[in-house]
Amino acid sequence: MILANGWRLLIALILYICLSFGGEIFESVDTDKACYNPGDTVRFSLHLQEQPEGSHLFVSYRHLFQRIDSISIPVINQEINWFWLPPGEDYRGYLIEIILMNNENTIDRINIGVDVSSDWRKYPRYGFLSKFPNTTTEQRESIINRLNRYHINGLQFYDWHWKHHRPLCGAVDNPAYTWNDIANRKIYRETVEGYISLAHAKNMKTMAYNLIYGAYEDASNDGAQDTWRLFTDQAHQYPDKHDLPESWASDIYLMDPGNSIWQNYINNEMNKVFQAFNFDGWHMDQLGYRGTRYDYSGNAVNISGSFRGFIEQSKNTLKVSLVLNAVDQYGQPEIAVSPVDFLYTEVWSETTYSGLAGIIHSNNNYSNNQLSSILAAYVNKGISDTPGTLNTAAVLLVDAVIFANGGAHLELGEHILCNEYFPVDNLEMSEKLVAQLISYYDFLVAYENILRDYPQPILFGIMTDSGIVLSKSAQKDKVWVFAGQAGDIQIYHFINFIGVSTMDWRDPQGIQASPQKLFDLPLMIKADSTVSRVWTASPDTNQGSPVGLDFTQAGDTLSFTLPRLHYWSAVVVEFDNSPSVVQTEAVKMPVGIKLGNNYPNPFNPATSIPFIINKDGKIIFKVINLKGQTVFETESFYRAGNHEIHFNAENFCSGIYMYSISNENATCYKKMLLIK
Repeated sequence: MILANGWRLLIALILYICLSFGGEIFESVDTDKACYNPGDTVRFSLHLQEQPEGSHLFVSYRHLFQRIDSISIPVINQEINWFWLPPGEDYRGYLIEIILMNNENTIDRINIGVDVSSDWRKYPRYGFLSKFPNTTTEQRESIINRLNRYHINGLQFYDWHWKHHRPLCGAVDNPAYTWNDIANRKIYRETVEGYISLAHAKNMKTMAYNLIYGAYEDASNDGAQDTWRLFTDQAHQYPDKHDLPESWASDIYLMDPGNSIWQNYINNEMNKVFQAFNFDGWHMDQLGYRGTRYDYSGNAVNISGSFRGFIEQSKNTLKVSLVLNAVDQYGQPEIAVSPVDFLYTEVWSETTYSGLAGIIHSNNNYSNNQLSSILAAYVNKGISDTPGTLNTAAVLLVDAVIFANGGAHLELGEHILCNEYFPVDNLEMSEKLVAQLISYYDFLVAYENILRDYPQPILFGIMTDSGIVLSKSAQKDKVWVFAGQAGDIQIYHFINFIGVSTMDWRDPQGIQASPQKLFDLPLMIKADSTVSRVWTASPDTNQGSPVGLDFTQAGDTLSFTLPRLHYWSAVVVEFDNSPSVVQTEAVKMPVGIKLGNNYPNPFNPATSIPFIINKDGKIIFKVINLKGQTVFETESFYRAGNHEIHFNAENFCSGIYMYSISNENATCYKKMLLIK
């Protein structure tokens, strides 16, 4: 059965066409915030490189496949601002599609995502700041505005503080103007405060970084007693410490996080931070598994076992947002049942793409699908100590895997993150990668309701007769396919590893190759219920806009063709499970129309349109322009079988048109190009 909602499919196909025939007029589009509360108005700012005479914008607002609103805006200058009030529902992602048109012609197009969420914990998109020198307001605004374009809704302020055991330099009512961090970099209070203010204006949360058990060698001078420390021996002769370069202020000496006196001490010091600065929370850090460690009395310390108590004590004392880094998943089961905003993992030992996905799914299990996951995963770390360019394929494959499995990636700040010491900024993004990452983050926002709402995994049950190997795990020279179900929809993810150089996601030496692009991949899926719609979307093509797919359903087999796969494509299958649907064999049998491609195409002025129907009846043939206006329509009676319609466009202008045929059961659309 070939089914489609005519108008929705038309708009999706129009937008798909526009990408191929678009120009380079649009420079950028932005929103005024990274996310919005229900009832907030979204302000869009669009910049054009030139002003085409007599042009207008056609703006569509989508939730998943559904177009929920649209507007036409005349182009009167090179900067256009407009407003939109989203529907009142909380926790929804939207894709806004903007088409520049001149009369009947499409000139250019651009997309942007919008997140309506009252609490960042639902869909966190975490970024960072790691440098706080003497900067101008304009310089700080430039960085925050760039992160806002990626919809980053929370920022980790890395090494902003003075000493780990005494993070605030100066008094609560009079913080120091400058101070040196542990690396002896000069930190400016005005820069820290300026970033906090700018982030809040974009509805971004601000998190103050600090270890939960770090202290300087001379911390006892500030009241942090040596008897609170961890030791590598039972006789407390060798304190546990993290060695740092000699030029730094101190090595980091580790305190016992389970020691209640230390907990009270460090929480009191962090409370001074929150009184002096308008941070929203504490990004807590640790150093992972240390081996057996002892307290001053010689007792073995269960470090990870103390995490829950530490977090609960901090929450009760500070009453702010909390996140604790589970270094290589150390202590994550305890963290997941603690009052943290989401689960954060710094990835080290898991080096495979499947391993990245496994961390996210483990976190889902630990938190009973209550907490989202952020992965700090350092791509190209092996070459991050010298200047160079980040490997685009490596970044996009990692993001595809993390995003498709429901997580987000800590990678964007003043620069892109490639090293566990965040200020390292030797690797730059190419212009191509910048643009592609914008599309990836728009995609993450627009489809958050099917990516991050914990769809239930479903069994691998997909086939192809193309010769391409589909795999249920990430394997070289195969397409990794996995799926989930949420209500009446199934989401199939296709991640392409055909032609890649390595299956090590870290790509430490920057050698990863771009996957081979695949086109027109025939697919078959087991579908026991009646399918109402099939559509696809990808951050790699069409700027993430959804495209409806023709499909057939025979018995319990659903067949369709995926038009393109580069890094990552998603296919969504929507089922009609309403009570009025009778699940009989007659309903499942193919009933309706199959529409062929017109020939010739492009054409001038005549073309032929083949189609097949399997039931006698009236057929309506329409030709539609890119504004959605029907410019030609005819109706005739046809017997079941193969037919052709001959269309003469002698009186039409050159351009792209849609053509459709429909009967009482189905409507099918395709495109054609008239060139005179």
